[in-house]
Amino acid sequence: LRNEVANFALLILFVIFEEDICDRRIVDELACEIRIVKVRRGMNCTLYDGGIFRDVYLLLVPENHIRDIKTTALMVNGYKDGELDVCCEVLGNGAELDYRLYYENELIASAKAEDGKAHIVVKDAHTWTAETPDRYQLCAVLSVNGEVQEVKSVYIGFRTIELTKKGLFINGVMVKLKGVNRHDTNSRLGHVTPMETLVRDVQLMKQMNVNTVR
Repeated sequence: LRNEVANFALLILFVIFEEDICDRRIVDELACEIRIVKVRRGMNCTLYDGGIFRDVYLLLVPENHIRDIKTTALMVNGYKDGELDVCCEVLGNGAELDYRLYYENELIASAKAEDGKAHIVVKDAHTWTAETPDRYQLCAVLSVNGEVQEVKSVYIGFRTIELTKKGLFINGVMVKLKGVNRHDTNSRLGHVTPMETLVRDVQLMKQMNVNTVR
């Protein structure tokens, strides 16, 4: 891209934002520059004082590309087994999509996608709770003629959340919410928050029995 301007509208802060520039003219040197030029009237301008809060980069993807992954992981059969429904949005044609589910680097289950969708059942699944956040790794593998083109992975946790007249239940166990409001801000560095600060905040919240964060 050279001497071209693309105008994007982003109204939600602190989120991942993507824009497809494949239809634009590409030259030998590729560069990207982002500027905030206007704040919409009526919005809380104080939220924008810090500028851009996330990394800005150019991403090159294959012609057949996994655009998005959506998962729903629930506990079933008396909160004993895990049930996973997964759906991928795939761009391009002629590719095959497979799903592989791992727990502690061990392959637990696999399934071939049909129209991007698959259903996986895990017997005696490890459950996710605030005290025991057991997670599985789901890998979506996109192949063309047997050659892997792209692999994307997400972490999932099997849990069923129910809200009844008696209260909130996670995997059949009543949970009393104790929450705090947290901003990703450092007292010295502003929005640049080091990892050790994030870990310390979590440790402090756990010491105070906090189980919900806004």
